Amino acid sequence: MISIIIPVYNGEKYLERCLMSCVQQTYQDIEIIVVDDASTDGTRNIILSYCEKYPDKVKGLFQTENHKQGAARNAGIKEAKGEFIVFVDSDDYVAKNMCEIYMAVQRASDCDIVISDVWVTSENDCRVSTMLPNADLNGLDTVIADYFIDCACWAKMYRKSLILNTGIFFPEDIFFEDSATVPLWLMASNKTVKIKDALYYYVQIADSTCHGGEIDRDMDAIKSLDIFQKHVKEEHKEMAYQLQLSLFSVMRVMDTVGRLRMKHGGGNRECFERMQNTLIQYAGDYKDNPYIKICYSQSQKDLIDILAKGTFEEYIAYEMKSDGLDYLNENTERIQKIITALIDNLHRNIIVWGMGRYGRILYDIVKQLNICEVYPVDMSDHMPSYVMQYSDVKDEDAIILTMNAGVYDYARKIADERIIVNILDCLRYGIC
Repeated sequence: MISIIIPVYNGEKYLERCLMSCVQQTYQDIEIIVVDDASTDGTRNIILSYCEKYPDKVKGLFQTENHKQGAARNAGIKEAKGEFIVFVDSDDYVAKNMCEIYMAVQRASDCDIVISDVWVTSENDCRVSTMLPNADLNGLDTVIADYFIDCACWAKMYRKSLILNTGIFFPEDIFFEDSATVPLWLMASNKTVKIKDALYYYVQIADSTCHGGEIDRDMDAIKSLDIFQKHVKEEHKEMAYQLQLSLFSVMRVMDTVGRLRMKHGGGNRECFERMQNTLIQYAGDYKDNPYIKICYSQSQKDLIDILAKGTFEEYIAYEMKSDGLDYLNENTERIQKIITALIDNLHRNIIVWGMGRYGRILYDIVKQLNICEVYPVDMSDHMPSYVMQYSDVKDEDAIILTMNAGVYDYARKIADERIIVNILDCLRYGIC
């Protein structure tokens, strides 16, 4: 039997699509365990309706307090009766033959873990993400493979006894919990098989764990790395796997930089110091690491040097040289036309939401026009004194301008009654 574990929190918008893709599996020997992590919307009712409609397949677990996906998945593991476990996120869905193919591969190879490719989908796009070359992987090789598969717990099937024998479960009350867990299961696996079939549909949603939210959420990736490294030391594996673990730590820090760059203008001094301490503690003599030489370009290696040995000021200066900023500066005139057209037609003031590096440029551009009031808004506590919290803006008619999809969707959640415009989308799709 395969136990499909679905953690969910306030997932009423997408949960039924996910559940139907699991209920309709061509492989029949399955159970579907849906763990509601104390949702406050209609999630519970959806779960109960599926439990009633498919009593032999679907089981609902209802947490009384929210402790994030790690706790929900752990509850599912404890409840699972299957010999194998598959994790599915509630806003994603799977191919109808996923379990059938997983089981066929497992029976043919007697492996502990099966990994498949993924369909990456959004409102405007659907493409296959090839996670790593098709191969049989053993032990430590999978740590290097994690450079490609990004530690996600989904798009894989695990032998349950592997998880139980390691005694390693997901950390609770943090995001990026699978980064602390999946690499350890991969290292413990006697045999892992990667197949070319894309069987999992990963749906990119701006307010999901990876794409939305606050700076503390993104920095949970560093907490997750700390937990992972602690387990490695407890297993006395750090010396034998020094080069690979150094690469893994650099990967996690660079991934964090990418998220901070996209959503928070590169982050603040506290973020920089935490990332620097992480590299000092875990990356070792990274310059002589052959894996890092292969995996990163020279410009990326320059950034790693700054993160490991430089100052916060050097880090921000490096970030300000990005092509994205050049693109904005080159399109200042177009941005001014867009904003002028908005003001001329709607006669309203402007809120610039997100005072990261992109937002600061947009704020300066709007201020220079001198045609309306401009309110700089950010939800972070680590901003200059002139930056406002959204709740402090009393102008109920002001238009919100953002510079990326993550901030746009976050603003939409908080301020749905307002007109919200993503300026980068206007540039991308030729408006003005």
